[in-house]
Amino acid sequence: MRPAILLFGFLCVALVLFAAPSSKLLLGDFTSVWEKDWETKLLYKRGNQFHVVTEDGNKVLRVDSSQSASGMFREINQKPTVPGKIAWRWKVKSGLVSNTEERTKSGDDYAARVFLLFEPSIFRWRIPTVCYVWAGNEKVGSIFKSPYSNNVCMVVLQSGNQKSGTWIQEERDYIEDYKQCFDRSPKELSAAAILVDTDDTGAQATAWFDDLMLVTQ
Repeated sequence: MRPAILLFGFLCVALVLFAAPSSKLLLGDFTSVWEKDWETKLLYKRGNQFHVVTEDGNKVLRVDSSQSASGMFREINQKPTVPGKIAWRWKVKSGLVSNTEERTKSGDDYAARVFLLFEPSIFRWRIPTVCYVWAGNEKVGSIFKSPYSNNVCMVVLQSGNQKSGTWIQEERDYIEDYKQCFDRSPKELSAAAILVDTDDTGAQATAWFDDLMLVTQ
């Protein structure tokens, strides 16, 4: 009887261990070599300024944008075969509240963005992408396609200035968001990116990012 009880206990422990969520920190451990995992890409003739700064004893990434656009990208190359979430903290100095045409090319600017890029392609505009944004005027919860590409889906998580200057914790089921955007399941999560862009509106914006991580069950 004792061996059977021990075996049952072992199986219970194994199930708990395998079911426990695991996380992979993508951004937030700002050691001297953190930038080796991230690549800065210029998206306009003028790029943003990226700085690691300290707030209340904690290091975070600050991005300053002035009529400019560039992002930091990190490869992931993960098969999303199990439920997964993306989590992070962000803060903006102010939303781009003067921008009332965010669904047009002339208004495609946001105080902060977090991108998830899926099935890779040699053509950037063909990569299915879910883009979480801090909008200026779009309603929170809005989902719409980018005016530049139907392969880029915008998901509005924050908007305006009501929460500007305050750190906000976000967590999203990126597989479900992908399905809602593209009406199919993703095959591969290829990269993550952070961005602030003010090139289309000629505005200025500052955002902070920290604790960007993948959480899988």
